[in-house]
Amino acid sequence: QWWVFDAMVGMALKGTLDDVLDMTNPVDVMVFENAQSDPTSSVFRPGNTDSFYLLNWYHNSVSPDNLRYSPIDFLFSLPYGDVFEPALDLSAWTPTAPTALPSHGQPDGMGLGEFVSIISRQRLELVLIDTDVSAIASGSGWRHGVNSFGSFAAQVDALLTAHFDVAQASDVPMDDRARFYAQFVSGLWSLDTVPSSASSWTDLLAGQSAGAGDFIAALTGLLMNAGLSPVIRTTANGFVAEVQIGEEIFAFDPVTAMNFLGGWNRAADTTQLANIETYHSANLQGGQSAYSANAASLRYDLLSLLAGGLISPSQAIDGLAFLAGTIFGSELGVIEALDDEGAARILAISPDRAVNAFIGAVSIVFDVTVSEAGIALTAADFLVSGAAGMITSIVALDPLTWRITVVPQDGGVFASAPWLAPSVAGQLGTLQVPESGSDGALGMPTIDRNLFQGGSGSTQSIFPAHGKVRLASTST
Repeated sequence: QWWVFDAMVGMALKGTLDDVLDMTNPVDVMVFENAQSDPTSSVFRPGNTDSFYLLNWYHNSVSPDNLRYSPIDFLFSLPYGDVFEPALDLSAWTPTAPTALPSHGQPDGMGLGEFVSIISRQRLELVLIDTDVSAIASGSGWRHGVNSFGSFAAQVDALLTAHFDVAQASDVPMDDRARFYAQFVSGLWSLDTVPSSASSWTDLLAGQSAGAGDFIAALTGLLMNAGLSPVIRTTANGFVAEVQIGEEIFAFDPVTAMNFLGGWNRAADTTQLANIETYHSANLQGGQSAYSANAASLRYDLLSLLAGGLISPSQAIDGLAFLAGTIFGSELGVIEALDDEGAARILAISPDRAVNAFIGAVSIVFDVTVSEAGIALTAADFLVSGAAGMITSIVALDPLTWRITVVPQDGGVFASAPWLAPSVAGQLGTLQVPESGSDGALGMPTIDRNLFQGGSGSTQSIFPAHGKVRLASTST
């Protein structure tokens, strides 16, 4: 078996260099721990992203002006080559000129100079966090007796307090607490390409593998249980749970064991440095039961794309709304355990078409996700705003999702765009509306339903058609 080793960046590629540069040939890559990325090391080099920089070149079959030497010829080509001579057997050696390999200097669709200007080795700042939290999570002992989200969260917090040697979870600073949860979730399972089909917490934690959405859902539940308000963003190959703690924004990817400081969209912004914490994960360590070659591949693929500026920002999804679309939302009871607001809430409204296509429609179907399973909703629980419309049917798709059909009251077509809001006398108490602040941070303010009424005795909601509202004061 041939290998290509790069000792400076700590990387091994399976095959010859010719194999690596062959675009039709998939290549396995190992990236080793490198003291140059460890802030406590005497050889620490900030901005050392050379392994990801180099992988970007190889991924695009770019490596110009390659020469192949015999080992002895290479050593003697160095200015200090003579120091090796006492250790070499030169009896059969004949000086030989290096062999030029086929050129790989023309990236697909662009010149080499343009390619180099895009692929920036200095854009990523990586710091390795040395931790055993993921390995603790990969064990089985703590899982015994966990049969609900409440007992899961309590057991994780018990391990948290033991890890930090404090009396209770609230004694741990919130940023350290969030990091602990992300590191812990990374060791729960080995990564699979399909989500778990477990119907109970016992089955979920007894499973050996889970999908990327399961990792992020478990982390979302723990963060919300701690009082944080995470939003979920999609990355190039998975998800991050993003939270704001004080002045800082963290975006955790438990599958690839990384924390993007400043948030995911900052990491994707090529005009700024991407500051990233990486940490030891059982998913990435070959000796662990949770090891996943797929997870390791996702980490380096994601970093390579970030270094190359090949990733776009993404929209945020409210944590509860994300959970509602997974087994964690209904079957595993996470939403009901977390939602202590009293009345059930609307978490998400998804129409069957773009808002600008509402006008002229004979009917519009809305899928509405609520925060409480088992309630029996009717048309009386909703108001149709923004147009003269009425609800003709409401059907439960699953315990948390309802499909509502709205038609114009006059039987014609909509002349303006309708939307849904909770009625004053109904079972739905509040609605969460995502809103970005001036600093780009996304919040999820909870708006009381009474603020959506037009005035005393009014039955017409003023909830805006595009789903956003800005309140200057409670009287506005």
